[in-house]
Amino acid sequence: MSCTLGVISVCNTPWMRSGTLSSSLSLSNRLLMTISASTSRRVSSRGASSSWSPPRAKGSRALHGAHRPFKTRPPHHHGTLLGMACPRPGTLRPGRGVPGGSTSASSHAPFVPGSARFVPGPRPDSMGACTVGVVAGAFPAGGCYLRRFVLDTAVLLWVMGGMGACRCTGPLDASEAGLLEAQVCSAPGEGGALAACPRLCDAVGGQPAPPPLAGLARDIVATVLDVKLGSLRGTATIEVAESKAPGLSLRVDSLTITGVRGRCGGLQYTVKDGQLDIGVPAWASTVVVDYAFPASGNTDGYRHTGSTYTWPTFCRNLFPCHPSPDDGMRFSLRLGELPEGQTSVYPRKIEGDVPAYMLGWAVGAYSERSLGATRAGTQVSVWYLPGGESAAIEGTRHLRDAMDFFETTYGPYAFGDKVGSVSVDWGPKGQGGMEHHPYWHVAVQSMAERLMHHHEAAHGWYGNGVRIQCWEDFVLSEGTTDYLTARAVRATEGEAAEAKLWASRREDLEKAVAKRDTVALPDETCNAIDMSKHPLASQIPYLKGGLFFHELEQQVGTAALDRVLARFYGLHLGKSARMQQLLDFVKSETGQDPGPLAQGWLRGLGIPASTSVAAEPVSR
Repeated sequence: MSCTLGVISVCNTPWMRSGTLSSSLSLSNRLLMTISASTSRRVSSRGASSSWSPPRAKGSRALHGAHRPFKTRPPHHHGTLLGMACPRPGTLRPGRGVPGGSTSASSHAPFVPGSARFVPGPRPDSMGACTVGVVAGAFPAGGCYLRRFVLDTAVLLWVMGGMGACRCTGPLDASEAGLLEAQVCSAPGEGGALAACPRLCDAVGGQPAPPPLAGLARDIVATVLDVKLGSLRGTATIEVAESKAPGLSLRVDSLTITGVRGRCGGLQYTVKDGQLDIGVPAWASTVVVDYAFPASGNTDGYRHTGSTYTWPTFCRNLFPCHPSPDDGMRFSLRLGELPEGQTSVYPRKIEGDVPAYMLGWAVGAYSERSLGATRAGTQVSVWYLPGGESAAIEGTRHLRDAMDFFETTYGPYAFGDKVGSVSVDWGPKGQGGMEHHPYWHVAVQSMAERLMHHHEAAHGWYGNGVRIQCWEDFVLSEGTTDYLTARAVRATEGEAAEAKLWASRREDLEKAVAKRDTVALPDETCNAIDMSKHPLASQIPYLKGGLFFHELEQQVGTAALDRVLARFYGLHLGKSARMQQLLDFVKSETGQDPGPLAQGWLRGLGIPASTSVAAEPVSR
């Protein structure tokens, strides 16, 4: 008769793997040696004591004297061994005598009397966990009276061994081990520079990069751009949200991708049909894309005259992006290699979540004129090109006061303490503006139009501050902004000027409907339309949306509608929303149902009958 015992302790958590098996296992070894020697003396009196070094088990590492010579009986008198093994990944198999498990002859070679060996316990995962094995050899029949003593001691050693820590050289799954880039590495620096992160990179250095996979749904948290205008090259450092899927997709239609890398090395990627697909490791949160971009003669990215135009989806021709309006992100931007003697106007950093089309810059021979500060302290300026001073002064005559009205009526401005209009050259036929906040662009031909400056400024509250969730909700951006523009006219020029504006707006709508009518709020779908081709990309949502809010003001009262728009802005700042959410909010806040008005103005064709175009404002 003989009795056997096998004990396994697996350390598979970061705190266990971070140190060395020092005090607890050293103590375990000494205690086990003492027990072994004592046991051997009691079991047999044959043979002389000698110094013996047990053979190292395959795949094991030496551990605090586990393979040092120690005083015990020769091999044929059986001994006890404590050691550590880092076996290949597999299924954890408890050793002989381990409670809750058994070892078959096929999984372990049978104990041979006079042997001492490891219980080969493969680790249960790929985290580099180690197996600490304590094995009492096979004792002859006369030694089984020690079974209780050895079992109690083994349990003690099992617990004490688990208190230690170990290091293995096997593959490491950093994400399962709690090593995530966002948690252990510093944030990107100026221009997207990534500092070394040896704690992470040393751990994952041997792992292959995952294959490229599509992932347009993966959220972009922030984008840092380092752009060289002279060579038309850029580097985009993109921070992505955690995801169970390893893929990331970006639109890069006119871009030439020259390299993709992560914090710890190159990443695999493919480019097909204007889409960049990247394999992102589970531990990664940063992707760096090097690229070249074209200078265009159109308003579809970077224009050769020095300014950007990215609405609705032309960010894809300027930097790797998600053009969808609902995916808001933070931005940082650095421009280099500017033409000699020219000035750049752009925000260095945008902290809040904004749509991709909001980022932009302008480079030219600019002069800046300060327009003063609002009561909230926001500095307002205008930048104009040579020969454009008089138009700039005329168009921005009331801009500071309009900004002051927006801030005091609808809430604080969210994108910095300095704003202004920037004149840009979009060609001889270029007109309108672009909401590149905080320095929005206005075409040279439109610089003298004060409404254009008011409208682009108002996008700081709706369109950028509260971004639309779907392109089908375009009226939430442009219709609301058109109404705020008229409210700014009333605040800065009086009610007569506003009444004249609304009459003009209805005339413009009649012309637009006659040319090509469309539903201003086709919200049965979400992001199912191509805004560059859809009839919604017209004056219809501006005009119908603005007149809808003007009618709604007559129904609920000026003060009530101002409160609704201010509260909705406060609740959804930095988020995306749908127009129906605002309609529901109007009803819940005022008790008035805007549904019938919305049905006529936003969801129907034609122009509803109206008696309020020249009506007096109503305060409630």
